[in-house]
Amino acid sequence: MNKTLQDSQILTKSEFRVLVDERLAKLYAAKARQAAKIDASYAQLIEEMAAFVNRGGKRIRPYLMYLIYAGYGGDRLGAALDMAASQELYHNFLLIHDDIIDRDTTRYGGPNIAGRYCELLGRNLSPQEARHFADGIALMAGDTNAGLAFELILKSDFDDSTKVRAAERMTQMIFEVSGGEVLDVLLPLGDASEVTEHRLHQVLHYKTATYSFDAPMQLGAILAGANQEQLNAIHDLAIPVGCAFQLTDDLLGMFGDEKKVGKPVTSDLAEGKRTILMQYGFELADADQRAVLEQHFGDPKVSVEGHAEVKRILEVTGAHAKTQALAASYATKAGQALDRLALAAPAKEALAEIMAFTVSRQK
Repeated sequence: MNKTLQDSQILTKSEFRVLVDERLAKLYAAKARQAAKIDASYAQLIEEMAAFVNRGGKRIRPYLMYLIYAGYGGDRLGAALDMAASQELYHNFLLIHDDIIDRDTTRYGGPNIAGRYCELLGRNLSPQEARHFADGIALMAGDTNAGLAFELILKSDFDDSTKVRAAERMTQMIFEVSGGEVLDVLLPLGDASEVTEHRLHQVLHYKTATYSFDAPMQLGAILAGANQEQLNAIHDLAIPVGCAFQLTDDLLGMFGDEKKVGKPVTSDLAEGKRTILMQYGFELADADQRAVLEQHFGDPKVSVEGHAEVKRILEVTGAHAKTQALAASYATKAGQALDRLALAAPAKEALAEIMAFTVSRQK
């Protein structure tokens, strides 16, 4: 693809998604053929990965990268497309691993990679054995996506120095996200006094905002030749909008429509996931309400009725409203940073729409 961005206006998210999906489909098809030379089972995994990616996802990360690249004057759509597709692969790499950690088997309204292999292996194995081996296969799927993402970066049609800067930013992202994930995993295991709002904000920052917003947006700037001052300005925008996005995600994980969210809305509660929403709930609850929260929080067999009780407490204590207000404050801070960003108007307008979506979305 030799088309330049100067040949057309800024693409809409839907238009750009079509291009990203075509690039991913082409990549997975080629890799499935290569995998078949190793073994048919490996080719099947690549095909399952392709089907999983194609089934869902909003493609926000590739589009954010594209908007910043175009907004800073980047005009090589074909080369940028490979880099944008790499962001969706990184997302799926981390998503698959996160589902393993959270013991989730559904995503996008159907089985995730582990869930799919639980189905396939469960025909001949006990549920426990099937789950063990399915998680192992899913782990390999995530790792494969990470490798493919690096391949797209290294084989993209940018000069070597730009590709090195891009790869360095992505390795930094993986390092930071891993730190956020470690904190997220270990927080529920410690004493309740160790779960502070500051540490929960660290999870928001490093587990979500870094890879979902800061890294793809800075990557777009790097590809366009941005300087450090411009990268800092993007960081000031990306982190608060990423935090608003995750807070909204946590609200949907408790109060959302299961059909729209694409996974059980009891999963965060059953897992005992430490979120700012739940932290506010415990802080604002009276003794009786706190006892109910403690009864259901982290119960892998929490009932629909138990989930409803927790939702009611989060609402009547004001925890729900307080979390919504925090998400809105982050969105306001991001809006102020966007106003200061020296970006081409069409890209800036598209970014503003995405930011509004982060706090109004239903899935």
